[in-house]
Amino acid sequence: MLIAGFDEAGRGAIFGPLVIGFVAFYESDLDYLESNSIIRDSKTLSPRSREIANSMIISRASIYDFVEISPSTIDNAIKRRYSLNQLEADFIANYILRFNQFVDKFIIDSPDTEERSFSRRILNILNKLDVKISEDKIIAKHFADRDFKVVSAASIVAKVNRDFIIESIKSRYKVDIGSGYPSDPKAIEALKSKKDLLKRFIRKEWYTYKRIEDEKQKKLF
Repeated sequence: MLIAGFDEAGRGAIFGPLVIGFVAFYESDLDYLESNSIIRDSKTLSPRSREIANSMIISRASIYDFVEISPSTIDNAIKRRYSLNQLEADFIANYILRFNQFVDKFIIDSPDTEERSFSRRILNILNKLDVKISEDKIIAKHFADRDFKVVSAASIVAKVNRDFIIESIKSRYKVDIGSGYPSDPKAIEALKSKKDLLKRFIRKEWYTYKRIEDEKQKKLF
């Protein structure tokens, strides 16, 4: 039996993409995940520990992949009043469509407050594509990254690859954007002073960006 996990990183960031990690392990390999305490929710690990765990995941995963959802894609979705949850569901449904014949169960860290609503989002997308799949094959749970090791692994994949993207932006443009989140003073400083240089990496439909732009306009008058 092949079990897959999904999780994301960068959901609330002002800089950079939202990254969805996707991994799948045979049931016989789940003991490997369970026996390694370093493979757990990525938020509880140091950057170095995540890199080590990621290498371990790569060595044993039957499927290892991730997708970047760019700031422009996120902005366009928001302009169309398309929720971020629905956008995530679209990308996850696409993975399920590709791997449905190989994977026996898909477990997702649910971003929806009502868990079943997220799995229903995905099922509705698949139904529109005339893909028949049993409801119990898709499991969406809060804290799945804590409670299911295969989702912990997916959270590490997402976080490590998003961190690599953020570090690449810093290195290429010689600008410290910190973690890329609105709560990080470095990100806010970069947003104020290097907006034009970094504009392709900014989520312009985010409240933080609009607030800063409004403040700039007020200072002109």
